[in-house]
Amino acid sequence: MTELLVHNTNTPQPIKLSDGKPGYLLVKREGNHYRYFFKFEAHEHHDFWYDAPKLPDNLVVRVASIDGPEQFKIKLVD
Repeated sequence: MTELLVHNTNTPQPIKLSDGKPGYLLVKREGNHYRYFFKFEAHEHHDFWYDAPKLPDNLVVRVASIDGPEQFKIKLVD
């Protein structure tokens, strides 16, 4: 499982992955919630999005892709 270290704000930001690969979080307001779009430069990880009023700490997201399943754990940091 790959951990994503995300600042606890609803703003676009670079993110750190526990395996050292770079990533980026885009945030867009969608009515009464946000769409959090996680984008990765490394081909080992597949992009995904998560819709919620607020991004929860320790959320585990399972991503199904053509390369097989992958799990991410979102860790909020200040």
